[in-house]
Amino acid sequence: MQPAPDKLIPFEALRACALRLLQASGVPEDEATLVADTLATADARGMHSHGVMRLPVYVEKIRGGGFVPGAESVILRETASTVLIDARQGLGAVAMTRAVDAAMAKATQTGVGVAAVTNSNHYGEGAYYARKPVEAGLVAL
Repeated sequence: MQPAPDKLIPFEALRACALRLLQASGVPEDEATLVADTLATADARGMHSHGVMRLPVYVEKIRGGGFVPGAESVILRETASTVLIDARQGLGAVAMTRAVDAAMAKATQTGVGVAAVTNSNHYGEGAYYARKPVEAGLVAL
């Protein structure tokens, strides 16, 4: 069922609202921009369960210390083709972006790049992250 046209929110307005809410919750601008884009994009694709409806949970978890904006992730283990990243409870979108970037770099060097993340949380819709490697001519699973 499609929403009535008068109930539609323009993408940029939705993303900007999410950005302001995240920043007001103490999320650094670069991380807030990424998270807002992932959530608004999920809504734009019709994947509302992974969209801005998650923001109240994000804010609650940030306030309670379960999500740690600005956390510096660390590499726990690494080989030529693999990497395991500890997100240290940082925002899932940030950890997933780092993992995708690492996997892409490894795939470019060795033909295969596999990344895993631990101690993370909700990262939005997985399809958001698959676009980057595909746009670079890589296969993403």
